[in-house]
Amino acid sequence: MEPSAGPENLLHRREQVQCFVSAMRVNNGRGSVEEPNTNGLYARLLKFRADAGGEQWLSAESQPFPFVLGPESLHRCLDATTGDILHLIGATPEWVQQTLAAGFIFRLVIFHGECLAVPPRRASWNGIADFMEDINPVVGGRIRAHLEILRDTPFQDFQFDPMLPLDQRAPFCTVDGFLANGAANATALQVRCFMYYTLKCSRLYRGDGYAYSDDGVQGCDEYVISRCRAEDIPSSCAMDLPSPVIA
Repeated sequence: MEPSAGPENLLHRREQVQCFVSAMRVNNGRGSVEEPNTNGLYARLLKFRADAGGEQWLSAESQPFPFVLGPESLHRCLDATTGDILHLIGATPEWVQQTLAAGFIFRLVIFHGECLAVPPRRASWNGIADFMEDINPVVGGRIRAHLEILRDTPFQDFQFDPMLPLDQRAPFCTVDGFLANGAANATALQVRCFMYYTLKCSRLYRGDGYAYSDDGVQGCDEYVISRCRAEDIPSSCAMDLPSPVIA
C-alpha cells in the first residue's frame, strides 16, 4: 500500500510539519507565534544517545505497532515543557531520571499521517480492530469478533500471566506467530494476549484512545501505526527536546 499523500500534497504536508516545529521551537523559548494547524499531524517521542548514529526507528523490533501522539496532544505540546510532554505520555519521574542517568536525551519525531503506507488509527477498541484489519484481515477480524468481551472485561479478569516464559508467549508476539497458532479461531483471552504482547496494550489500556498513568490520570490521545524508520516518512522532522527539569 502506498502513502496517500501525492506529489502535489507532499510539499504542503512538509510545510505543515515544519510550521509546527518552528512554532514549538519559538514557544519553548517562550516567544509567541501564530498557532499552527495540527490536523493530520502525529509524533513519536524517542529516547536516544546524542552520539548514536545509524537508522532512527520509531520503535524497537519488539513493538511492530507503536502508539503515537495525535493532533490533540500536539496542540497541547506547543506551549509545553519537556517535562509536560513526558507527563502527557505517562512517563514516571523515576523512569525519566533513569533514562537521563543512562545518558539518553529525548527527541520528538513529527510527521503527517497521510505520508504513511497504512493510515494511523485511534488506539481505541474499534480503532485497533480497524487498524489490524488493514494489516491482516484474519487477525483484525478476530479482534472485532471479541470486541464486546474485550470492552467489558477488566484486564485482571483475563487471568493470564504477563510474565509468561518466552516460548509460551511467542505465539502472541507477532502477527505471523499468531496466525500460525490459530488466530482464526482465537478466544477472547488469546486475542487479549496478542494485544498485550504485540500491540503493547498493557493493564493501563482502557480502549478509549487515551494514555493513562498508573494513578489513572488521562494523558495524550493515542494512535497506532506500523513500525518504520523516521527517514522513510517523507514529511518527518525530528526535534531534540531540552533536558527536563526533575523536581
